Amino acid sequence: MRTHIEKVMRKTGLKTYVGYCCGTYSRCGKSVCSANMIREHAVATLVLEDIRNYAGKIAVDENGLRQDLINQRNAETAKQQKADRVLLKSLQKRLAELEQIISNLYEDKVLGKLSEAVCHSMIAKYEQEQAEKKEALRILDGKLAELEKDAQDVESFLAAIRKYMSVEQLDREMLLELIDRIEIGKSTGTGKEKVRDIVIHYNFVGHIR
Repeated sequence: MRTHIEKVMRKTGLKTYVGYCCGTYSRCGKSVCSANMIREHAVATLVLEDIRNYAGKIAVDENGLRQDLINQRNAETAKQQKADRVLLKSLQKRLAELEQIISNLYEDKVLGKLSEAVCHSMIAKYEQEQAEKKEALRILDGKLAELEKDAQDVESFLAAIRKYMSVEQLDREMLLELIDRIEIGKSTGTGKEKVRDIVIHYNFVGHIR
């Protein structure tokens, strides 16, 4: 959205209101999109309330908020994560076994216990399995690393918002530290029944549901 400055004559004199309107509307006009205006004060009030809400949750139950955020960040259940770690250990164990098996086959060939043809055939089979296991391990390592990063991101968010437990007013520094972006939806309804979706995306954790 784009910044929009509106001047309105009131009984007390000329008043200036800062707000935001749809960028598409600003560029192309009402034939493409509606103005979708919203006052800056309304957005600032909502954002401040949201920050206070999560800062308050830290004061009351930080561990509960931490777990809620981790659960939201993790697409998988805790049970699946546990299964992934078991699989990781299994892959690591099998790779160590394959290394030993291949080493023993070379020794048997040198000692004349296996013919060269049989040795190469068996080694090729085990090396194929070894390559498959290494690829599976690489994928699983990346998957688990993402889960670890999610946990670190949650801690970064908690550390950032913890600073503002007694905040009274928004400022630029706070917004830059906490907010990634704010999505303002199209208003629906009329008069007092008019509503719109406003979605706040925080740094580190995104939109908290």
